[in-house]
Amino acid sequence: MPEYIIKITDEEEKALRTVMTDIQEWIENAVGNRIHHAVSDVVRKCSDKNPDKINEVEKMQIVKDAEVVFAENKNNDLS
Repeated sequence: MPEYIIKITDEEEKALRTVMTDIQEWIENAVGNRIHHAVSDVVRKCSDKNPDKINEVEKMQIVKDAEVVFAENKNNDLS
């Protein structure tokens, strides 16, 4: 399972602590919310299933089996 680490300065941490009580929890919630939306997008695009009507195990199987294009490989040329 991949693990990601972010680095912030002491000053950034100090500022964040004025608006949140648990920085780690906030980061996990923010990423978890983005994951939820990304999974739903993949399910919609790569199956005929409604992501709101299936369980997490089925969603993860659809994502696992899906042939997707990663964001860094998408053509962002708007011309």
